[in-house]
Amino acid sequence: MSDALIYAPINQAFANVVPDVHKAPDAMTLPGYKGYAGHPFLPVSMADEDFVFDKSQFQLMSYAWNREWSRKDYDPRRGVWWGGPKGAGKTTLTEQFFARLGVPVVQLTCNRRVPLSDLIDKLVPDGTGGWVQVAGPLKVAMLKGFPVILNEPSRMEPADLVAMHDIIDRGIHVADDGEVIRAARGFLVFATDNTMGFGDETGSYPDANLLDQATMSRFLKGEVSYPSIEQEVKILVNKVGMGEDAAKVMVAFASSVRSAYVAGKSAVTMGTRELIDWAQCTMYFKDLKSEPPALFALKSVLGGCNDAEMRALRSTYESHFGAPA
Repeated sequence: MSDALIYAPINQAFANVVPDVHKAPDAMTLPGYKGYAGHPFLPVSMADEDFVFDKSQFQLMSYAWNREWSRKDYDPRRGVWWGGPKGAGKTTLTEQFFARLGVPVVQLTCNRRVPLSDLIDKLVPDGTGGWVQVAGPLKVAMLKGFPVILNEPSRMEPADLVAMHDIIDRGIHVADDGEVIRAARGFLVFATDNTMGFGDETGSYPDANLLDQATMSRFLKGEVSYPSIEQEVKILVNKVGMGEDAAKVMVAFASSVRSAYVAGKSAVTMGTRELIDWAQCTMYFKDLKSEPPALFALKSVLGGCNDAEMRALRSTYESHFGAPA
């Protein structure tokens, strides 16, 4: 990896997406990679020019990534466990950070049906009626020195997560056949989860496990909440092309839905990605005559909840948009 390693000035790599980053001297840099343009783990469109980093989240990511390249070989690795509600941008902020540094990222969506062994090696058809063993995504990341994002690790088989301790902490895995896999520098495990490892306290994520604190001790920790009202209005204006006044009403509605969710009065919430979907759908159906476009789009994005929840959403809609649903 040393031949692909570069040091990117943060005032250039993160220009306009981190508050006050333009004031940083050129000597302030972050490790980045060169030569990975077009790599399948580095989507061309991943660096979103409308994305804005929370400064404290950027600082924690920067610390973890800098630490990986300055630590002694015997020091443990330390990624970040990002906890927060669905759709708040936990995975996105990690992707956006590495996209600007040219670093491919391997994403793994955790569930109990995919064993850890399949993430290391797995058998696939060879096209001639036989089978061939290929490296799984986790093994590829270890050998290449790519960061990994574990999406919703609290839904992973607990025993598999405990079995990953040496991988997360030391970058080492001993396979069943005795092969020793040692991760290259740059391999770090980040986690994005709806919990902070203490199980579900809201009733909205009933399949989330209460995690072993030995697992949690292997991560730095940060919490991610929804963007500010001003940030979300800017997102809708820039990304969707919506007028500012209309965007403010939509963001106010989303904030009301979230408040009811946080207060335990509703099981439905609206993440930023759903807010964007709602705005885009509304814009597409702006000439709809059969019913208000925003209401039609809302049902399309948040539909499927029970009758009581839908009545509450309609009531909230009426209070913000001033039109009977």
